[in-house]
Amino acid sequence: MATDGEITRTVVVFSYGIDWLEQTVDVSDLEGEQPWTFSVLAKQTANGPDQIGLEIEPFDQEGASLGISSLPLSPVQSDWAPVSLSGTADLGSWASLRLRIYGKDAEFWGGNYGPQVDYATLEIGGTDETARIANASFDLAEGFAPSGWLSSRAWDSCQGLYTATLCLGQITETTTTTTTTTTTTTTTTT
Repeated sequence: MATDGEITRTVVVFSYGIDWLEQTVDVSDLEGEQPWTFSVLAKQTANGPDQIGLEIEPFDQEGASLGISSLPLSPVQSDWAPVSLSGTADLGSWASLRLRIYGKDAEFWGGNYGPQVDYATLEIGGTDETARIANASFDLAEGFAPSGWLSSRAWDSCQGLYTATLCLGQITETTTTTTTTTTTTTTTTT
């Protein structure tokens, strides 16, 4: 196994309050009965069970809500894993779509010990529509907050104090490559 290098990613880290971040995307060009999936990568920060929830709310051309589909707060794993919300809808009536991510540190520790969220994705009709989400990877920031996203709470630097703010954390992962060599021996007997 060989080490290729390191990758640094920006993640959203929640605290002990039930907080959210959201973004509204334009889907007015989509039509027909289509399956959809809204997903994020998530993991717990400390001792768990940290929780993540998702919500998707379509709006018509006049801005009226067409209902809400939600995944209630659910425990996340200690390793990165997708958390998804899926459904099917007639997209001809949808003009925009609000995507909301909830997070909560279930142990109520002061500081940023809640779940971590990385990379939001949107798939509609079997097509990757993630490009509709501004800053889906949370890498672009305005001060302490990810640009393009609204939130229920103030943002600050990540810290282990009494704070209940949201923060953008940096994680670094080492990438590795595994090489497998296969040798085939053929014996011919005459």
